[in-house]
Amino acid sequence: MPNPLGLIVLALAELLDFTLLFYLVLIFGWSLLSMFSVDQRHPLLKLAGTLVAPLLRPLRGKLVAGQIDFGPMVVMIVLLLARLLIAAPLLDLGARLALGA
Repeated sequence: MPNPLGLIVLALAELLDFTLLFYLVLIFGWSLLSMFSVDQRHPLLKLAGTLVAPLLRPLRGKLVAGQIDFGPMVVMIVLLLARLLIAAPLLDLGARLALGA
């Protein structure tokens, strides 16, 4: 029978990994859409902008070269590093605790 503490750690690690991946994909899609001429009043674009804004706000306007804002790229790198350095070890720990190894 699996250890309940291991299952809780595994579930929280999966939730963290999903959230980080969700924001990674959302920021990538939002930054791609910002390069094209799309209607800024579209509900999905407004929702994506609302979800992405808190992550991008600290870097807004600080990493600009010409017309290109590198803030989204830096946030995406930080999210990838968080998945590798935080979520993956937690997933491993949860799996080992759940199996009792």
